[in-house]
Parts: sequence; structure tokens; C-alpha cells
Amino acid sequence: MGEFRVIGTRVPRTDAAEKVTGRALYTADLVLPGMIYGVFVRSPYAHARIKRIDTSKAEKVPGVVAIITQEQLSRDIALVIEEEVHSAQQIRGLFASDKVRYYGEKVALVGAESLEAAKEAASLVEVEYEPLPAVIDPREAVQEGAPLVWEDREPVIGPNGERLFNVVAERHHAEGDVEQGFAESDYLFEDEFYVHRVHQSYIEPQAAIATVDERGKITVWTSTQGHFVVRSNIARSLGIPLHRIRVIGMTIGGGFGAKFGGIVDIYAVLLALFTRRPAKIVYTREGRFAGCPPRPRALHPHQNGCESRWNDCRPLRLRPLECRRRRWRFVGDGRFCKALQHPPCQVGRLRGGNKHATDGSISGTRLSASPFCGRNSTEPYRR
Repeated sequence: MGEFRVIGTRVPRTDAAEKVTGRALYTADLVLPGMIYGVFVRSPYAHARIKRIDTSKAEKVPGVVAIITQEQLSRDIALVIEEEVHSAQQIRGLFASDKVRYYGEKVALVGAESLEAAKEAASLVEVEYEPLPAVIDPREAVQEGAPLVWEDREPVIGPNGERLFNVVAERHHAEGDVEQGFAESDYLFEDEFYVHRVHQSYIEPQAAIATVDERGKITVWTSTQGHFVVRSNIARSLGIPLHRIRVIGMTIGGGFGAKFGGIVDIYAVLLALFTRRPAKIVYTREGRFAGCPPRPRALHPHQNGCESRWNDCRPLRLRPLECRRRRWRFVGDGRFCKALQHPPCQVGRLRGGNKHATDGSISGTRLSASPFCGRNSTEPYRR
């Protein structure tokens, strides 16, 4: 066998030299002339009604440039988060207004000429809360009598005709004749998986810097996995034409599917628009865990069916079901986010539940895992 040119050789990383020498620039490393720093005022409650917000003391801190609450924003300004990868979209207020719905929800944004001044001012913003009962279990959240997170939402009808409460939205997906597929199955498996809330725990926190020039052109430096998604989120949230927004992706210190915009970049642009100065926002570790949407807690009922023929315990023929059905319920403030007093969740990937359900099917049929998974894959296997 001849020598390979690529296989078995050591390939240097394209960013290795910049990182080991410290030349790589992360978003938090940038400092622009006249830049101000943003710090959030967050809710200390999982569920509470906001009775009063007083910013008078915070406004007197030297160096404070702006304090933004939902009350100062027009009704058509809302946080729009699109996830092109998962074909999902969330729309909600930029800040809590009537009440907070999870611990760490943003109530106000303070902008100041130094990070220390911004932190001091944020600590002086007085918010009067009326604590409300919180719901943290998805099974309890849908029951009648559970505290309502969204009072204006009507209950939906469940698969067995029951009324489900605290459901924000539904999404259905079906391929083929599911009932016929189950009827023709030699094996049926049904299970329920409960997945705990998980955070990606990337080393670099969410960070963004935004500027607005004299022509209204916006430039955003951010740690992101999707430049165009960030640009679209900003445009739709703040009502700005796409051609006026430029997004520059900086060196990223980990993301794992969590850095597609909507968490910090929109707020940096908002602060820059209010002050007409470069604005920088970098999450703290606490803010990252409290306010960033991770993979949410989920309850995942799962049904599998498969057909096989046997000869000496070996499958002669495995006919995968050419139909699939998924039924997703949005409870709380995001897909699968049935634990209501958690941050709005990104699309949850229930890889664990799907994998365990598939493993159960394989074990129950005594089939080999390789042909079972290969023949039931969404796309044909290619070598």
C-alpha cells in the first residue's frame, strides 16, 4: 500500500498560532473609543408581578448614560429569535414588563462609561415585586389549577382529549401513515423519557459590541456560530433593514449550538441606538447560566414500531417504517420548555431520549444495531 498524503498525517489547525501566541481576538478583547458598557438588571424571582420600577437613584451614578426598560420601547420592538437550523422562532418582549416568568429574566439595561459604574447603577435600580407561585415540573404545569404563566393563553386539547394548560404553542410533524405502520409492526415499544435541563457550558460567555455610524449603519462584533441568523434577529427585533446591519464574527470560545444570536447582540445594538456610542455587553458566569437558553427540561413520550423476519435469530429482512410522527408541545416560553420558570429555551434536541428508545427497540427485537440504525436513518447511508 502506498503512502497517503492526508490520512495518518498531522494537520495543523488554521487558528493554532494565533491562539497559542495570544494574537487571537475575542469579542471581550475589543475596546473602541467612547465605548460604554451594558449591565442587566435581572429578576431574583422565578415568577412575580412587577409593581414598580424606580431608576432615579441609578441615574445619579456618575458615568451613567442610559437606563432602558420595556416601558421606553415601542410596541413593535420585540425580541425575535429565529433558529434556521431547527426552523423555529420565538417572539417575546426585550424586557419583562408586567411580570417576570423565570429567574434571571431581564428587567432593565444600564449603560455607563465604565463597567464599575454600570454595575453600581444596576444595583440601585429598585424593582418592587409581588411573588407568585412558580411551576417547575412539566407534568404539573399542564394540569388544571396550575399557576398560569401566560394568563391570556387558552388550554389546548391533548392527544387523549384532555385539556392542557400553560401551553404556548404546538407543532405537529407526520410522514406517511403512522397508524398503518404501527398496525403492520411485529414489535411495538412505548416509553417515556424525562430529560433534565442542560447547559453547554462554553468557556467564553456571550459577548457583543455594536456601533451606529452617522448614516445609521450598524456594525456588530460578536461571538457567534451564525452571522446571518444574528443579522436577521437584529433586523426583525428592532425593525432595521438588513442592508444596514453588518455582523463580524470574532474568535469563538466554544458554542456547541448555543451561539446563534438573540441573547446579547440585540441588546448591544439597542444600547448603541439609544446613546449613539459604541456599546459593549459581556455576560457574567451567573448571567450565562441564568439568562442563556440551554437545552431545556423535557418530558418525551416515545413510540417505536418495527417489522422483521427471522432465521436462526438473524434478520433476513428488516423493513423500516416509512412513516414518522412527532408531536411537540411548547409549555412555558419555548419548545419543550415545560418547566415554566426557566429561561426561554432554544430548540431542545432529545438525542438521549431518541437513542434510548432506539436501544430499547434493538434489544427487544434482538436485531443488530448497525443494520437497524442504518436502514432506519432519515437519509440513505453513504460510504
